[in-house]
Amino acid sequence: MSLVNENSFVVIGVIIAVIAVLATLRYGDGLWRWAIVVAVLAVIVTFQIVMRTGDNSVADLEGLEQALNAGRPVLVQFYSDL
Repeated sequence: MSLVNENSFVVIGVIIAVIAVLATLRYGDGLWRWAIVVAVLAVIVTFQIVMRTGDNSVADLEGLEQALNAGRPVLVQFYSDL
């Protein structure tokens, strides 16, 4: 089950890409069908690039200590882009 949770975006992306390829090869005609496949793959890759998190706001342990001792509430959130 953890394999699906850790790689759900990749699995869904592959399923969508396979469906797009099969549909365009079955029902498409001409060079535009490859343009559709490339467009679907480009949308999937673009979505991953846009939706990933940016750089950490705390780069090292000293920065974390300063944030924790600043007298303000601190939210620590763990997240993975995978």
